[in-house]
Amino acid sequence: MHHYRVFGGVFASELAFPELSEIDAGAPDWSLERRAGSPTPGAPSAGWRRCGSSPVEDGVDCVLHCNEAGALRVRYDDTGVFEISPSGGRITWFAPEGADEARARKDVLGRVIALAFQQAGVLTLHGSAVDLGGRAVCFIAPKFHGKSTTAAALVDAGGTLLADDLVVVDDPGGTPRLRPTLDTVHLWPDAARHVGRGASPVDDGADQAKVQVAYRGGDALQGTPLDGIYLLVPTEGPDAAVRRRRLDDTTGAMVLLGQLKVGDLLGAPAVLDLLPEATGLARRVGVHRLEVPRDLSRLPALVDQLGRWHAGPESGRS
Repeated sequence: MHHYRVFGGVFASELAFPELSEIDAGAPDWSLERRAGSPTPGAPSAGWRRCGSSPVEDGVDCVLHCNEAGALRVRYDDTGVFEISPSGGRITWFAPEGADEARARKDVLGRVIALAFQQAGVLTLHGSAVDLGGRAVCFIAPKFHGKSTTAAALVDAGGTLLADDLVVVDDPGGTPRLRPTLDTVHLWPDAARHVGRGASPVDDGADQAKVQVAYRGGDALQGTPLDGIYLLVPTEGPDAAVRRRRLDDTTGAMVLLGQLKVGDLLGAPAVLDLLPEATGLARRVGVHRLEVPRDLSRLPALVDQLGRWHAGPESGRS
């Protein structure tokens, strides 16, 4: 069994993850067991029902089922079935013969672990996040809106990468904090020509259109206080500029629910159950609509403005 320090905890796995830093054995927060074949009985029989589905990439889809006991099964077209215990602490991978381990690792560190957090009552967002002098700033948006590019530009300017693609929000009712996830960023080739100067190229063994680069991630184990959440809105034209506007709490909450990492898999009823939690997060932290010029040459102005917004006490709240 391999042991890794990731997501602010210890992950024990029978599947090796060369992209993670291995540590001495410790009490795991999550464990991954590998089994051959398919789970029995299979969904949707024996009390299992379909929750939702989501496209992955290259024509691959995944489907989530849940049962009356609270366990989850997410089935991928290519890498098989991952069963997640009701507590989220135990993951069982039913691996088909000849399964691509690189793709399986990507699945585990993406939607599967997000579902495990969901089981434990921890919110996960599809976004990127950076630590700016001890304050976490999170960027959410649909694909192609510049989340990873913005994060990489801030890290190049001295910030510390907290997350890319999967943002884990610990919200015990006090100060929301972001857990550190992975130290890699995926960039489109045009963006990689402007950012990522302080990073190293990574080849994870999986074919992909993006360029993956690795930074040195943060060392915080208890998470970084969340100072602001931004919905990125790229704009064009002569009047395009960096502007932010705080959304009201209800609108902000709906934006957060629309950018959940596993919202499509959970299905609408389960997502709406998270509305009180999302509203509380929007009220305490603030969700802003952030207009950014769709012009990579203007990234320095965005970085400068974000630095000024998050420099003083109560900086990200207005």
